[in-house]
Amino acid sequence: MGFPIAFPESYWITVLIYAGIYGLVVVGYDLLLGYCGQISLGHNGLFAIGAYASAIATTWFGWPSLLAIAGGIFITCAIALVVGIPTLRLRGYYLAIATMGFGFIVEAIIRTEYFGGSSGISDIPPLTILGYSFDTDRNYYYLVWTIVFLLVIVCLRIGETALGRSMKAVHTDEEAAACMGIDVSKTKIQAFVFSAALAALAGSLYAHYGAVISPSSFNIMLSVKLLLMLFLGGAGSIYGGLIGALILFALPEFLGQLERLELALEGLAFMLILIFLPSGLVGGLNKMLKLRGST
Repeated sequence: MGFPIAFPESYWITVLIYAGIYGLVVVGYDLLLGYCGQISLGHNGLFAIGAYASAIATTWFGWPSLLAIAGGIFITCAIALVVGIPTLRLRGYYLAIATMGFGFIVEAIIRTEYFGGSSGISDIPPLTILGYSFDTDRNYYYLVWTIVFLLVIVCLRIGETALGRSMKAVHTDEEAAACMGIDVSKTKIQAFVFSAALAALAGSLYAHYGAVISPSSFNIMLSVKLLLMLFLGGAGSIYGGLIGALILFALPEFLGQLERLELALEGLAFMLILIFLPSGLVGGLNKMLKLRGST
């Protein structure tokens, strides 16, 4: 939480704000993929729905920020429930393709003239809570990372509950989980809807911070980046995905001139992680510590 002191320039605070926003999506995604074992390539669509719902409610209808965010989360969760019931019956790459199709549908819809077309929505008001406006980089940074840390704690707690244990059982073996009395379909849907809620919240934070949103920010590459962030940090550890988001989002900024090679570097990182660190940075570190402790 002391990063603004270490990086007083507004530019770096902005980088960390966006890293926190995307990290929030990854934290929820980790419950779905890391815990429950369900891969989704449609989280760009969930992120977009939260952003557009909050932007439309505040700019077109004059809703207060909190009410708009709550509305965006509700709409996103309702859509996730409707989409999740049929698609989560699928497995493996069938599920990935189905959710990717959902992401494409959302992207196509927000590109229509009804939602501002390619230009998107502008003049989105800053987020205001109880009369206090988060209209500076510094106070928005503290807001975003406070939310992130609180939800990391919530997700870690969920992992220790009966629901979390059910998710892990479904991930390990769906048939065995069903034989143990676990409602597999219900567990999958709960994980999907909760991850959708966090994606919607992150989308709202994204919209109110940038003040402008457009369809180009919510394409399929966003889902790929979220997946990379999760595997980079370590799926199934919650905070590992957050670490991955920090590294992946901030690294191109530190590399300076190599920023043009961002996609190539991300692709290379993905390959190296899957080959040498399939459990991610957190998982690899834990293995090293265990090996060291056993010697």
